[in-house]
Amino acid sequence: MMKRMAVTLLIGIHAHEYYKENVPEFDMCTEFESGNGDAVSKAEKTGYKKGTCKDAGYKYVQGAWSADYAGEFFIEDVYGKKERANVTMMHYYGAECGDIAVSGPEALAIRQEHPEFMFGLYYYLGDAPCMDNYFDIFERSANETLLNKTYEVKYHVKKGGPQRAVAPVDYHKVGFPQHDRCSQKNNVTGDMLQKLKHQNYTEGRCVSTDFKFLDGNFGPVGNTVDVYAAKPRDALHMISYEGEECVEIQVASTASALAVRTASKFDLGSYYRIAGGMCAEYGYDKLVNESREDVWTYMFPTQRFVKFSAFIV
Repeated sequence: MMKRMAVTLLIGIHAHEYYKENVPEFDMCTEFESGNGDAVSKAEKTGYKKGTCKDAGYKYVQGAWSADYAGEFFIEDVYGKKERANVTMMHYYGAECGDIAVSGPEALAIRQEHPEFMFGLYYYLGDAPCMDNYFDIFERSANETLLNKTYEVKYHVKKGGPQRAVAPVDYHKVGFPQHDRCSQKNNVTGDMLQKLKHQNYTEGRCVSTDFKFLDGNFGPVGNTVDVYAAKPRDALHMISYEGEECVEIQVASTASALAVRTASKFDLGSYYRIAGGMCAEYGYDKLVNESREDVWTYMFPTQRFVKFSAFIV
């Protein structure tokens, strides 16, 4: 099973790449990209240097790995000196986890053009990382085109979760909710299809345009659309409601946000809230607790809020 990981928001200076040789194993190299000055300083104290694994002679991507520097956690890329037979990749959608096994160069190219994909951990030796991440019931296979090549993507769901026999249909619209964004409605069925067509939505996903990075959502609760941007932001904010509390977390990438949404009760916050404050937007403005909590396979820093009126007697 995927080991437990915590994720730290990487914000601050301009981001650069840092690498360390002979980790996580001898003749391997790990690298990460960060603009967090404090985190970089801690990593450098453990032997990380500015640059890339390829610069140090490790040319072949192996997968992903997690590391901890005095409480600062990263999901890193792992490189080696020998090419492996395949690199596993996965992406999350709705209630599904889909995975593929590809060559190293293909893995890097796919992640570059399809940020919804993430590497499987480097020590996965099989070709089904979703099954190693608690999505252990095979559901369906689908032929999907990535970078002008057709791949067989195998989809899995959690035990007891909903299953589908065919792929969902998504609709998107470039230039909404503002000119430099793309909005997307997932799994469109029934009356919603005609409503979206009337609003000039077309079949397909934002990733097929210049807007590839998840940026948040937009619209009233219960009828939101996902919003995509042309550039990634430092972090995405997500919220969940538990009883009288609103819980807020931050994730570092499009792929992580989609994974968390698929595997938990957390959903995206409004795209125009750049620096957090998602819970406050809905009236939960009294911070009552800060901690790290297990959300799927990650230990995320969390903030818990209640409505201030709950404290008025």
